Amino acid sequence: MFRIVRPLFLLFASSVVLVSFTKAPTASAQECNACLFDGNDPDSCIVYGKINDDIVEWNTGSRECKGFFDITISSIDPNASCHSVNSFINSLRFGDLEASDSKLGLGAGSDGGAFFVQNPDNNNLVEIAPAITINGETTNCETSEFNCYTKMSDYFENDEQGQKEKDQVCETLYNKIRVDRNLEESVLRNRLCMEIKDGSVIPLDCDPLTGQVSDAMEQYPDTDCSGYGFEAPLTNVPGCENALADNGASESDGSTSSSSTTSTTGSGSSSNSSSSANTVLNIASWNWLMTTSIVGALLGHFC
Repeated sequence: MFRIVRPLFLLFASSVVLVSFTKAPTASAQECNACLFDGNDPDSCIVYGKINDDIVEWNTGSRECKGFFDITISSIDPNASCHSVNSFINSLRFGDLEASDSKLGLGAGSDGGAFFVQNPDNNNLVEIAPAITINGETTNCETSEFNCYTKMSDYFENDEQGQKEKDQVCETLYNKIRVDRNLEESVLRNRLCMEIKDGSVIPLDCDPLTGQVSDAMEQYPDTDCSGYGFEAPLTNVPGCENALADNGASESDGSTSSSSTTSTTGSGSSSNSSSSANTVLNIASWNWLMTTSIVGALLGHFC
């Protein structure tokens, strides 16, 4: 049985008051306000973490706070690439998907097979196939890439298999950005814990999350800083069990990233944590099913 913990950080004029309380609402009473990182989250959305057997409701860290500690993951924006078939084609040709291996399976259901291949003579760079065949009609892409992309557009728009292939790529992008953003939040909480332990001056841009972490450190004095990075799967959060399914996304255990770089160079942090802050975390491509114990090991890089 999980309990829900809400560490609160309240600011009153120039004084700072740390308040916390514990509550275990039923699933029917608990309103899900989870951050899905789909571009539609309210500012008040919650990142659900886990400390011991408690589910903790964390505020998100501000962009300015993440920027101060240089905690960023470069990710493809699925809203830009998947808004429409036209935006999808433009992204494949000129945008974020141009060099992405996400598109390697596209065209698998067509007559001629994959639309994109890896070029072994060019560091396995993903390139458009020399020719594509759709509905028995072959188009030479070496003489006219434009004609090939026009054919692809019709395939993704009107062919049932083409629609499924596009949707699969877009679902992967949405899942990836959700995992990447959760990892940013996890690393930030871990980092704030270290900075608080070191007695460092933390920017006000990091409130109210700084206060929440400080409050939690009092509640869980035996928990290592890496423990503040654990993510609680939404399927374990009362009221949020179907949040991802209702949003067309899928659940993955723990925070992970694919083909991304988490940079933590920390401008203006303490000397004890600056060495870990210079760590660059490279995470293997498309490794979606990492457990929360592995996340703890990853976060150990920053302690």
